[in-house]
Amino acid sequence: MVPRVMDWPAGGGRFRLNECLAHGYHSIYNVFRNRQRTFVNDLISFELEDSRIRKNVHARLRLNGQYVIDTWAITAHTPTATTQAAWHTLWGSASKYLRDTKSKGIVHPDPDLLGYGDTRIAVVETKIPAVRIVCNEWLGSFSTQQERFEVLGSFPIYPGHGRPRYLDKGGTAWTNLSHIDMTDPVRARLSQGNGPGVFAVAVDLPTNDGGLDYLGILLFRLADVEVQSWETMSCTVDSWWAAGKMTVDQDYRAIKYNFAADQGHILVDSEVGTEDFRWRDFTAPMDGSWERVGLSSAWFDDLGAKVPVSPNQPNDTSVTTVESILNLALFDTLQRWGALQATELALAVTVVDGLSRSSSFLTSTYSAMLEPLVSHSWTAETAKKLVNLDKPKTAFSPEGAYDMVSVKLQMILPSYVMSARGWFDRLCMAILMAHALIALGHTFWVLWHGETSDAWESMTELIDLTLESDRPSSKKEPGLSNTSAGVRTWAPLKEVGCVEAVDQPAVATAGGPPVPAKHLQLRVGEGRTMNQKVKDPSCVPEAGVEYH
Repeated sequence: MVPRVMDWPAGGGRFRLNECLAHGYHSIYNVFRNRQRTFVNDLISFELEDSRIRKNVHARLRLNGQYVIDTWAITAHTPTATTQAAWHTLWGSASKYLRDTKSKGIVHPDPDLLGYGDTRIAVVETKIPAVRIVCNEWLGSFSTQQERFEVLGSFPIYPGHGRPRYLDKGGTAWTNLSHIDMTDPVRARLSQGNGPGVFAVAVDLPTNDGGLDYLGILLFRLADVEVQSWETMSCTVDSWWAAGKMTVDQDYRAIKYNFAADQGHILVDSEVGTEDFRWRDFTAPMDGSWERVGLSSAWFDDLGAKVPVSPNQPNDTSVTTVESILNLALFDTLQRWGALQATELALAVTVVDGLSRSSSFLTSTYSAMLEPLVSHSWTAETAKKLVNLDKPKTAFSPEGAYDMVSVKLQMILPSYVMSARGWFDRLCMAILMAHALIALGHTFWVLWHGETSDAWESMTELIDLTLESDRPSSKKEPGLSNTSAGVRTWAPLKEVGCVEAVDQPAVATAGGPPVPAKHLQLRVGEGRTMNQKVKDPSCVPEAGVEYH
């Protein structure tokens, strides 16, 4: 078996889900205020934090020269993420209760061992919001110098699950466009006050296949004050509920969910259930795991709540939250590639964050969704429903649960284990077992015969014998002529070494005449003492004899 890290299921639970769309405005605003406006990589991630939750946003950008690539953004579903962070804290509290009370009956023999898990992972497999944005790089224009003006929006349109842009056989780039009269929405927006910066209005884009409408966003900015010339950019929003999972990966030292203030500071990450998302030619899968969301212009108006530019400015010159973020992300013009890229990213992040706050009723406290676990003391029975070595169990059922969506949360403790996976691991196990049997048989042989089959107990004795022996060159063995750093030739390869008991000069004793003695020598190759091409019997060491 091979030691490896595995994820052990450690219980979890099920909770029910019964928020203003622009609630994440300040967090997104701070991100674009503090980050650079140019991007080197097409895969970026950053963190959004508001009063309730911290979550990661993952985006893939369309880079310059990549004409048929779309901009995507995904993030966690905020109501689910908030409740997930709260449940992560509840599981830790239940685990601590079981360790402190030494409750019996848990599947694991010792609840204390569950506390050794440094990292605690809470996983929810669910649908997460994903948004695709594509803007028309060919800008339009109009002038308000005359009272009667017209504005035409040319919005990229998605044919089915594909892309609005494509390359023909000759390599020429084409874009599927839907031309919409935007005069009335633009007039209505300008009537609320105009000034420097980017303005945004939304329109519903009908599809030809009878499916859900797309959301079109027209951006316009005053380019020349003297002639009242405006430049426009048309963008299309394609939104989805994508099959994926949300993960809380924190250790026991992380900041816990504050149930009194109903605030969580645990970071929630998200990922879609397909590896293709990281590839530049990604499109939404058509296997039913992704569901299209039809966003309307009214939904976008709710997302773009009015925010005054400064506390002293009147409301008629205020901009929306979306426009405020775009003014931070963009340069002074819509005509550069960086402006196109920043526009797509800003819209994708803003829309995906707004979508993440949808599909759940506004609740004043997420703690109320976890009653009675929050306000009641722990019991062994309740704690064991959360902490166990099995799949999640239902710890409680709130009133009206049949009208709510059941969400399964799996707690995981990653740890080192010995396990076998695949044929190679099993082959290694068989070899180790054979080695163990050979070693066990050798042990019985030694015990039966009373002696070992090894001439040397350690390598240290062999090294000592080598150092005490005569140099091979002095015994007619030129092929093994030692130097201070090794050997001079390759001749020693496959040479046989022998241990010989050879005569040495008589050794004088303290109380008598000299005593003849033998000492051990390591002889190699032609330096060995031979008799008719066999070892000289007189030089073979004898057992039980002491040699000097």
